[in-house]
Amino acid sequence: MEDELVKVFEGRELTVLMLKGMLEDNGFSSIVINNFRSGLMAGFGASKNSVELFIYKADFEKVSGLIKEFKEKNK
Repeated sequence: MEDELVKVFEGRELTVLMLKGMLEDNGFSSIVINNFRSGLMAGFGASKNSVELFIYKADFEKVSGLIKEFKEKNK
């Protein structure tokens, strides 16, 4: 399926949003799932590292180099 999502990164909200911005700057869409905020709103906790970034599976090959570069710069 073209609209199938693949998780490419998990971490703190700020780091995930930085990667999302980098992908958008290069013309790629992504989706953030923030389990930490969802947990707070629902009344239970979650790790602050529970923010996930997903991309479309069809874009995975095209963005894998960008993601690798981002991870190396933000260890």
